[in-house]
Amino acid sequence: MKTTSKHPPTLVANPDKHANKAKEFLTHSSCAPRRLNDIAQAPPEFKRLPRGAVAPDQGFGGKRDGVLSMAQKQLMETEREKAIARYREMKNQRNKTHAEV
Repeated sequence: MKTTSKHPPTLVANPDKHANKAKEFLTHSSCAPRRLNDIAQAPPEFKRLPRGAVAPDQGFGGKRDGVLSMAQKQLMETEREKAIARYREMKNQRNKTHAEV
């Protein structure tokens, strides 16, 4: 014969194994309240990268910054020379107007 108890079995609460450890959000200064119209003084500094982030020095094998093809170099050189010519024209016109006055 089965004996049934009148009370349901009581569950023993497991003590929190992290109760004595400091909580991560308490140690960071980012727990300060965010206020409207706050202005950032500097970009954030990550001590550990967020999940899925790749360090800048371990970038993917794609194109690198600052590397130009020959066509891009030629285009930049022609634009540079055009800008120099426009600047020289502007200076000459300014010198002519000052000389006439």
